[in-house]
Parts: sequence; structure tokens; C-alpha cells
Amino acid sequence: MSKLSKAYKKYKSNNKKYKSNNKRPSTWLYSEDIASASQGDRIIIGITTIDEYIQHGIGQSKFDSRESFFNDKIKLISTKKEWNEFTNKFVPEFEVYQTRDYCGFIVDPKGNGYLSYYVSGDTITVDIVGNQSFVSSNRTFLETNFQTVQSYVKWIHDTNGGYITVSLNDDKLPITEMYPFLGEESLSDFYDRFMKSSASVLLLIGPPGCGKTTFARGLLHHAKTSATVTYDPGILARDSIYADWLEDDESSILVLEDSDTFLANRTSGNDLMHKFLNVGDGLVSMKGKKMIFSTNLPSVRDVDQALLRPGRCFAVLKFDYLTKEQAHRLADKMGVELVEEKDKYIVADIFHAANTQPIQKFGFNQ
Repeated sequence: MSKLSKAYKKYKSNNKKYKSNNKRPSTWLYSEDIASASQGDRIIIGITTIDEYIQHGIGQSKFDSRESFFNDKIKLISTKKEWNEFTNKFVPEFEVYQTRDYCGFIVDPKGNGYLSYYVSGDTITVDIVGNQSFVSSNRTFLETNFQTVQSYVKWIHDTNGGYITVSLNDDKLPITEMYPFLGEESLSDFYDRFMKSSASVLLLIGPPGCGKTTFARGLLHHAKTSATVTYDPGILARDSIYADWLEDDESSILVLEDSDTFLANRTSGNDLMHKFLNVGDGLVSMKGKKMIFSTNLPSVRDVDQALLRPGRCFAVLKFDYLTKEQAHRLADKMGVELVEEKDKYIVADIFHAANTQPIQKFGFNQ
């Protein structure tokens, strides 16, 4: 058994004791645990978790041997159960350390490198660290066994920054015929113009069911980017969500759905608007970062006009019901039949008819 394995085994044993008496956080190690796994009389300072110890040990060995090592990140679509079953394939060639139920390490005992993983929602984020051959071969191995995430939504759900990531469902993408207001411009051309523009705000306004969320999903897929989402005014009131988003290289879009109350004029007591204005086109704005507001407000007059200032706002898109002619054109394009003739239609009825199976009813009188 390697020194690292011995330290980890002792850590797991002590961890149960610490958790039962609540005397210290369950992820801490005693200094003697670290010392027992260290080389000779070397003292490791500033390491309190098994995660840090693993990273330090391999990093130190690479540094001592003057060997270059690299880092690559990949996001995979998988459930926690599927991933835990998959990690067993690495044993016994590799050492697997599941430090928590949602994260851990897969370590090459030969010292070539390691994989650290973090499970969130249906997404597994894997950092591959090691020599060039180790990084390249393991990336190929993972891509062979899993579907990679191209775009995802990071949902921040509590004021302490807790979040989950959900891979973007790319089998329900919009088409141009869903949005007659685009005129002669294609959906992809509009997306390109928005992403290349210096303006950071896009406002989607209109009644429910008219394709606003699908429009935003299509933008993420087309631009091959990801989004940060929250629905909690308490979270939006904290500066940390904006700072984290601006620093996040993978999430270039902040999506605010059902943002009726967020968009009200500042004179009515909306304390969030000044944050949107500063991030959108103020001192802390950042090139390439976009904000999409989706609202059911009946009129753009209900929105604080400062948000709509030219240069800050790229466009205000008015989503509406489809006429009979527009609905038939969309239905023909999507290969579905309109089961009911009426004067106006919502996009959702036609779009979801093409992407879902009919609901089966059991035990009901037909």
C-alpha cells in the first residue's frame, strides 16, 4: 500500500469519528496524518484536506523531477451513479479516492498524473493533470465513453453561491419560422449579430408560451457557450454572483427569466436595476459578456428606460401569438399537423408537438 493510500485510509477512519462528535469539519486531516505520508522530514504547510494533499504530492514530484505537466478540463454528461460505476474501471491500475460523494480523485500510482472530478446535476467536470501523454490519452478515453457537454446552464440556487450545472438539451432547438418578427433575417444571423455586438443587453418581452426560453436556448447552442441562471432576487442583490460570472470563462451569458420585478423603474423601488446597469455598460462591464432578460410584461414602457439605452441594449424582441398563416407555416416546417383551427396560436403548442410523444392515459373513460 502506498503512503498516500495509508494516509487516505487513516483519514477515512478518523473522518467517521470527527463526524460523529462534530469536533471539527469532516474534511480536515491532522498534521500527523500528512506527516506520515510525506517524504522524510519534509514539512507540508497549509494542507488541511486529502484533496490538497493529493494535488500537492503529484505537483511536488513533477517539480522535483523538473518534468513538465499540463492541465486539461472536460465536461461530461453522466449521472452520479453512472460515473461512480465507471470509476471502478480504473481499479486496480489506478488508485481511486472518493473524498466526498460528489467528488474525488483518480491517481496514477506511477506518478504520471491524476484526474479530479466534480459531479453537479447531470454534468461531471473532470480536470486531467499530468504529463502530455497522460492528459491526451485520458481525454480520449473519457470522450470515447461519454458524451461531452458543449453548453450548459449553471443554476445558482442559494445566497452562499451553491449551484448545479445542467447540460443543455440540444434536441429542442428553435427554427427561424418560430419568430416571424425577424423578418428576412435568419435566426442564426441574428444570434451572430448579437454576440459580435458591443451591446450587452437583449430584452425578450411577450406572453408565456411564445418561445422566449427556446430562443435563449438556441442562442447558447449556436454560440457554443454556457449561461448562468438564477431566479432568486436575494441572490441577485449580492455582488458575488456578478463577480463570479464575469470571471467565469465558460459562462458568457447571464439569463434572467421571468424578470418582471427586476426590470421595473428604479423610482418604484427596484434596487437591482443599478447592478444590471453597471454590469451591462458600467465600470465593471466586460467584453463578450451578455445579459438576456425575459419578461411577460405587456409593454416595454414598464421597463426602466436606462436599461434600453442605445449602446447598452442590442434589441427589444416582441414575442407574440402566431397568426393562422404563420402557425401553418411553422407546422409544415416541423412536420406536424395542426389539430385545431383557430385565429391565433402559441409557439409552444406547435413546437412541443414536434418534440414530444402524446400523453398516454390509463384508466380514464375516453
